[in-house]
Amino acid sequence: MKIKQAAIALSVLGGLTLPLGVSAQSIVDQSMWDATNRTSPGTGESAWFASSRNVGTESFDNGNLVIGWSAAGGSAWGTTFSPSAPVSLAINETLKISMTFTPNGAINSGANTNRRFRLGLFDLSAAGRFTAEPYSDNGGPSGTNATGYFTSINFANGTFSANTGMEIRWRHLVENSSLLGSETTFTVLETGGTTTGGTAFGNKQYVMTYEVTRTGEDSLSILTSFWNEDDGIIASLAAVAGGSAFSNSFDSLSLRANNGADLAESFTIHNFSVGVIPEPSTYALFAGIGGLALVMLRRRMSR
Repeated sequence: MKIKQAAIALSVLGGLTLPLGVSAQSIVDQSMWDATNRTSPGTGESAWFASSRNVGTESFDNGNLVIGWSAAGGSAWGTTFSPSAPVSLAINETLKISMTFTPNGAINSGANTNRRFRLGLFDLSAAGRFTAEPYSDNGGPSGTNATGYFTSINFANGTFSANTGMEIRWRHLVENSSLLGSETTFTVLETGGTTTGGTAFGNKQYVMTYEVTRTGEDSLSILTSFWNEDDGIIASLAAVAGGSAFSNSFDSLSLRANNGADLAESFTIHNFSVGVIPEPSTYALFAGIGGLALVMLRRRMSR
């Protein structure tokens, strides 16, 4: 009888999963690429496409994706990580994007304070997503009706030594066709990103994270960070967006280099992941339910 009761209690406990829309959702988690899934991804994979302007080259290194930057200038890469529908956040939910990469042939000839590397997070559902290459424009599909944000960073030509080496902007001119080619289509939300120690930008693995948390009905916070195991957090900047600057749906990521001479010859991407993290109270609620089920199990088994 106790065995039967224990089985019933365990089945109840096993059924206590987080419901859809509340559970932590992994959208993309990819560490292997080949010629097929780079442009035709399967479930949990990402397709990366190059821009038509000074298009960079791509190759594969032991399953890693290597994307090239043109020395002539203005090359870009993009991926639509949620092609069926944009990701929309509930209050206190976080969209987290993480990319582990190694810059190859990084420039180390002095500090560059022009913030020429741009990282854009957008909703392109009304503009045209990344579906083929080469795509047009200076850094994306047609930017008309695209909404979102970008972070520009002093991520090149020497060190992370600039005290205002990062900037986060909101895209306010949605009628403009250039997605990442012009800063004038964006309004500055925050400038800063003080770095520590003037860490050299070299040929080692880095992790870039882009986190957007919805904090209210029409407000959110944005956090962009770069770090590695040797140096810890190298550069980080947070911003708050609200009112007319509030955007709460995202489906695409775009990377744009002013030119490879200011950045690197290429990036080797080791891992790319996108996921939605639920609000902390959700975990607490279900942890409490799980604890209650364990108490029930123990009581049944002690009878």
